[in-house]
Amino acid sequence: PPIVLLKFLLQPQTFGYWGILSVGATLVASCFYFAVNPPGQDLGEGTAKVIWVAIWILTSISGCLVVGFLSITLLTIAGETTNGTLNIEHWPPLTGFLDWALDTLYVINSTVIAALPGALFTAPLILFGVPMWISLIPVALSVSALLSILFASMLENRSCFNPVALPIWRSLKANTSCWTVFYLAGPIMLISAYAIGCGYALGNILANGFISVGIVGLLFVYFRLLGWVIWKVREQIAAKA
Repeated sequence: PPIVLLKFLLQPQTFGYWGILSVGATLVASCFYFAVNPPGQDLGEGTAKVIWVAIWILTSISGCLVVGFLSITLLTIAGETTNGTLNIEHWPPLTGFLDWALDTLYVINSTVIAALPGALFTAPLILFGVPMWISLIPVALSVSALLSILFASMLENRSCFNPVALPIWRSLKANTSCWTVFYLAGPIMLISAYAIGCGYALGNILANGFISVGIVGLLFVYFRLLGWVIWKVREQIAAKA
């Protein structure tokens, strides 16, 4: 893929959305850490329970908002790239959640479906007491292998509930060069994001900030590269039509 595709990372809007999402991810990760490891145990059982409930409520609300906004941003990056644009021109609005809420499911649904095969291995590992960061490795590998195909299929079908598009699956053979380039880099980005994300377990808010910046940046580049592959696949399909 042309290196100019990464030029969008230097756009002022990209920096803005990168920063907003990094702050949001830091907030969610920090809240989740304190929800699992609640503070205030020396304040009495009643007070500690109130604090624990409050942190879980904050984690749930902020988590839904951040995951939703991250999903629509990644969809925008991939979607604009599939049209052959060098710059991302139409970023999702910070307001108007109801206007794009359903579109977040393209990223969410494809990720969940891609994680299911790995979850079959992760579940017994957790039951046997294997550390969480090791137990989740099959999920990370599963997502790395399947997310791109499922997401591309949903875009091709224009439905976030239909992950099977035969032209996309056939393109794995018909457009081998593009997919090969993608699979040489894409899965490494996702696995790297998972590895970096394991640092959230330390519970250091400052470190969480740097971790979030790295993860969001990797996801931006991943979906940019995936959008380029989808663009090339669509060009080939149109040429044969």
